[in-house]
Amino acid sequence: MKKIITCLLVLVSLALLPSTAHAAFPVYGPVTPDNNVISTTESDSTPHDPTTGPLRVVTRVVQPFVVDKSDDPNKLCADSPEMLGQNNKHFCGYSQELLKVLAEKMGREVSPQALDKTADDIINDMSGDNPKYDIAIGNMSITSDREERVDFSVPLPITNSGIQIMTRAPEARQPNFLSNVWQALSGNTARQIYPFLRLILSLMLITAIVVYVIERRHKDSFLHNDSWIKGIAEAFWWILTTMFGQEESHPKGLSSRVIAFLWIPFGVICVSLFTASVTASLTAQQIQNTINGIDDLRGKNVLTVSGSTSKKYLDEHGIKPEVVGTINDAYPKLEAGAYDAIVYDAPALQYYADHEGKDKVVTVGKLLKRESYGLVFPTGSPLREQVNQALLQMQDEGTIDRLNQKWFEEK
Repeated sequence: MKKIITCLLVLVSLALLPSTAHAAFPVYGPVTPDNNVISTTESDSTPHDPTTGPLRVVTRVVQPFVVDKSDDPNKLCADSPEMLGQNNKHFCGYSQELLKVLAEKMGREVSPQALDKTADDIINDMSGDNPKYDIAIGNMSITSDREERVDFSVPLPITNSGIQIMTRAPEARQPNFLSNVWQALSGNTARQIYPFLRLILSLMLITAIVVYVIERRHKDSFLHNDSWIKGIAEAFWWILTTMFGQEESHPKGLSSRVIAFLWIPFGVICVSLFTASVTASLTAQQIQNTINGIDDLRGKNVLTVSGSTSKKYLDEHGIKPEVVGTINDAYPKLEAGAYDAIVYDAPALQYYADHEGKDKVVTVGKLLKRESYGLVFPTGSPLREQVNQALLQMQDEGTIDRLNQKWFEEK
């Protein structure tokens, strides 16, 4: 009887405390940092639907696509809608104005984010089965590699879109006389004449010894009674001044006068030849320092942005640039003279050269490569067709041309 009662009590206990019975078995699912199990509701596992609710939009902080309102000397943001970025900064720009009109035409609410991210970072965030954003907008170049991972809208007709070179402005380059002279004297053109100069100096020394031997025997000579060392030095100086037509003394011996007569035209030839070689070396140096195209970047210190099509373009042409996280990190390095050139998207470089970098930097040469920019969507996004229709309508209405004039044309 006692055994039966004991079994009944155990069964009742198990029925009343099911959690205790299951606690010994492992639990799979999300856990909080303090290791407490949390429930996964149906809404947590439901994929995001881009056709309803606010659109999740990301853009990059690259002028003039995104401009910091606190750093807008030309007041282009005065009549422009703004977006909130990292560190509670307020931004405006081409992307935000385009996005505002686009959202109105689609009848959707937009929650844009302005982030300091590379294009590759954003592509990674929008790839796969769980993309972080519905749309990415900005200087997002359309490439075949990227189209394998995400979808693009129709190309945006942005003025002068592509890859270009930026250098310091000629007037901003600090002249350095000693540096220029040293580079000229150490150049290949100048070095070719150095063996000839050594021969001339040797002949001058031999001639000085001969002149001293001849002149020391004449009582009225400027070398009379001089010691060997002092006499040869004086004779050497006399030959040097004779070459430049500035001799201070005149020889007494006939042989010395014949030597002086021969050294005068020979000295003119030597001086002219040396001057020509230095001038040619300086000219070659100036030509070498001129950057107008991709071939001029070889051997130079080049800067670009990591994860950009510019970096890939330079790698393909055998140029190994240094990289920075954002283009705004590159401008001060170029202006300080640490680098010879920046290679990046032409609209961004031109905007900086026309505004904050005016008289400090310039864009040079033609576009290294033409590129098209587009809006980015996760693969198979239902938004793509709607956005394309809206963009084409905006182009027909002249909205995109107006934005191009405001943000991409020189002010």
